[in-house]
Amino acid sequence: MQNSKSTILALTDGKAGHETQTQGIVQLLNQQQQYQVEWLKLKLPSKWQYRILKWLMKFSANTAWLNAFLTPEQLDDLKYKNVAYIVSAGGNTLLANALLKKELVKSNPVQNIVASSLRGIKPDYFDVVFTIHATQAELDHYLYYPIAPNKMSALSLTKTQARSHLGLDDADQVITVLIGADTKTVSIGSATRWGVMLSKIREDNPHAKILCSTSRRTPVIFEQELAQYCQQNGIFTVDDQITWVAQGQQCDIKDYICAADCKSSEKDWSRNTVKPSFKHNWNQSRQVIRLPVQL
Repeated sequence: MQNSKSTILALTDGKAGHETQTQGIVQLLNQQQQYQVEWLKLKLPSKWQYRILKWLMKFSANTAWLNAFLTPEQLDDLKYKNVAYIVSAGGNTLLANALLKKELVKSNPVQNIVASSLRGIKPDYFDVVFTIHATQAELDHYLYYPIAPNKMSALSLTKTQARSHLGLDDADQVITVLIGADTKTVSIGSATRWGVMLSKIREDNPHAKILCSTSRRTPVIFEQELAQYCQQNGIFTVDDQITWVAQGQQCDIKDYICAADCKSSEKDWSRNTVKPSFKHNWNQSRQVIRLPVQL
């Protein structure tokens, strides 16, 4: 008997980091468990074949090119599925995601979502493109998120539970600041610049409890310089919780995220191109809107 639920089709290139981001988006879409989820492992074409296909996509998209990413059996099986969303992360999934949307939309009103830089592929091929670049926040199809979707998917964790884990009271004012690392295209800026921002947060919120964490890729020297700046300027108090990850310290990032009050310096991120159900699920999951990770 055919499953009556629509399907979220999660594409994977086999890389664990990309799969966790994809899983985060899937969880946000499927909070009410109204979809069945199917993971599809992609074949990876050779570099020269991928480059040729990406170049051709500038002019038009031919769904016959799906043969470079999927087996005939996989393609045939998809004909019998009611796919609502195609979701993926990572550059290796971009072409397959776009081509599958073009193929499946012939029979279903499918939408496709990707978490990746587009590497020259037109954003028009996607309904939603998650981006960490604040400069793209107002562009069509882009949805600005400073924190990866998998870190936003602490679906079963309430604010009260998170605060209990951290020894915080419900009445506390809590501000979370998460610091990432430089990428090829985005710099997080200097430790001094972050120190100035934290100083402003403390000045504006003298009684708040700050939860601050770096990431695995944050340079140790950055952490040391920021810690020194904060100490010299009396920014952190004994009630704050600071985690220098690159120096071996650990925290549960989900607790830091869910424990915080809603504070934002971002512009409105909603997109009219996003299906209402997707906007609702993403909105509900976003229990805290943090200060931008990238400066």
